[in-house]
Amino acid sequence: MLLAGRLFSQIGYDATTIQMISDAAGVPVDSVLAIGTKQQIYRAVLDSLWEKENRFLEELASRVPPGPEGLHILADAFLDFCLENPELPSLWMHRWLADAADIRDLEARYAVPVMSAMADVVRGLGNPDVDPVLAAHGAVWLAYGYAHTGLQFGYARSPDANAPENVRRFKAYFHSLIDCLF
Repeated sequence: MLLAGRLFSQIGYDATTIQMISDAAGVPVDSVLAIGTKQQIYRAVLDSLWEKENRFLEELASRVPPGPEGLHILADAFLDFCLENPELPSLWMHRWLADAADIRDLEARYAVPVMSAMADVVRGLGNPDVDPVLAAHGAVWLAYGYAHTGLQFGYARSPDANAPENVRRFKAYFHSLIDCLF
């Protein structure tokens, strides 16, 4: 599944073939098909990543203090999680560009529960005019986008998302957005 997940995250579900998964794994196509169809393998990859993300968020939510400091901790930890698990943001970036469009229930199955959990953490922490669901969506979009592409367009010496200076700069920016909202 790991190799299939890497292929899906690098080139997308639509561009990945069973033959590519077979070649990457160094096994015959029949061995891959014994695991399942491409869609079943894709769902298994998403299931694994979703379970990992969900466990992380549940544990994190239990130790985030209320207020802006807690939101900074949440944002930093979530960004670190995305950088440590780059397949997750990459899969969703592909999805947001209409990859795997024939699979209709992905958002309901994977995204809605995560967004709801994050919105629950955000709810009531500050400005009542801030929609916690939209704030959670915005934070996830920013973290996923950064983890997927790093700093582009010549704003940094290196676009590498994991470069310590880039991570520091992005976290400072993320904190300033949180402070503006809350």
